[in-house]
Amino acid sequence: MSFFSSIHPTQKGSIIADIAAVHLAQSTSETHLRATWLCHDMLTVDTATGGACNQGGKTFAPEARGLGVEPKLDVLGEAIAVYQ
Repeated sequence: MSFFSSIHPTQKGSIIADIAAVHLAQSTSETHLRATWLCHDMLTVDTATGGACNQGGKTFAPEARGLGVEPKLDVLGEAIAVYQ
């Protein structure tokens, strides 16, 4: 039995959700990955700078550390929880 995945953020999406999905997709074997989809180009509000890019029909995560994005804290608003 084989399993294939389509990895994409659902609902409203954001740059942060997109990049998390891209990181998951890049860690999924190509034999089990059907597709990825980026939605942040269609959004009117950016929650972060940076993010994934499409090159040659493939999606790539940035090489920066962590998720590779810089959250826009003024857009995201006050934190609802902080973990240290």
